[in-house]
Amino acid sequence: MALGSMVEYLRARRRIGNPQFPLVGQGGQQTHIPVFAASAITTIELRPPGDDYASIGYRVFADQGVVIPDVFSVDIHQWGQRVVSGVIDAAILRDGIDAFLVITDATPVVFTLTNRDTVNARIWSNSMLFLTVDSRPTLEEVYGVIQQFSSSSLVQDALGKLERTLDTVPVTARRGGGGAVPILSSRRVR
Repeated sequence: MALGSMVEYLRARRRIGNPQFPLVGQGGQQTHIPVFAASAITTIELRPPGDDYASIGYRVFADQGVVIPDVFSVDIHQWGQRVVSGVIDAAILRDGIDAFLVITDATPVVFTLTNRDTVNARIWSNSMLFLTVDSRPTLEEVYGVIQQFSSSSLVQDALGKLERTLDTVPVTARRGGGGAVPILSSRRVR
């Protein structure tokens, strides 16, 4: 089953013991860099916005009307491991990247963007769609719901990421407030 089906399944679920409320909310973020210098590298750290305990990123895409194919490369890291790496080509601009990224303050996602054009400054714009999770008990409930969804390799991968997050994040971890997209650093490649 596709990631989109699992996301729709989660969005349709209601809370156990409180069925008038949805299990997860829907969110999104956009990053826009109007002048991305030639040969520059910029790192962006993504944490849950506002008071959310966690976000589950499921779709990342660059703005087709702004980003030029084959000019930018991206590396997406979490837990010190590369999750996605590659050049933003026409297919990625058209289709985006599907992922299952469980984001908390203790397990942020780090995007490293490189302008591969050695002469011209460029414009960068991208968006990420995510599900919002308000508390650790809700994240644990999401884990249980995904277990019921399917036994496919996609679901097993998602469950592994949720388990790792639940094992990594202390029960007393603070909620949200990390900001959607703080820019950590920017440097030029020589």
